[in-house]
Amino acid sequence: MLPKVYRVELDAWKAMGDARMAISAGEKILQLIPENVDVMSEIAYLTADTETDAASLKKAKVYGVRAIESLDTLQIPRSISPQEWSKIRGSLQIEAHSALGLVAFKSGRLKEAITEFELALQSGAGDDAPVLYRLGITYRLAGLQEKAREALTRAAAVGDPNMRQRAEQELRKSPP
Repeated sequence: MLPKVYRVELDAWKAMGDARMAISAGEKILQLIPENVDVMSEIAYLTADTETDAASLKKAKVYGVRAIESLDTLQIPRSISPQEWSKIRGSLQIEAHSALGLVAFKSGRLKEAITEFELALQSGAGDDAPVLYRLGITYRLAGLQEKAREALTRAAAVGDPNMRQRAEQELRKSPP
């Protein structure tokens, strides 16, 4: 029962915008259930998204890599259909690869960040505005202007008004 309580705590802290407390609750879950891929990928993403220090980014990378590797050995419950599992797996891969992309980006490894963001999109996030936005920024910083415009244009078209505004702002910064 305790892991479920910690999961509620993680979700509550996340909803309140306190990533550090959400991460702390997630780490309590992993102490009890170390193979919880959902929590690993979520902690990886929350940490990579909110932290900038090397130790935190290293921890985010470890969680992200572990989550991706665990997906290959995970025992899928019989109550989950193959179609459901495909969606769940894709969602977990998107989150973990996005976390790894953020870690690489914040560490100045643009080529690695591009690879991870592209892998996140291949995992089924073709319309994931935040991934497209981050990929567009990374492409631009890597000097790949045409790819940057394409990714930012796709991010702006997704429908999230906040992301559309941010992507359009970045498009105006890009050279024609």
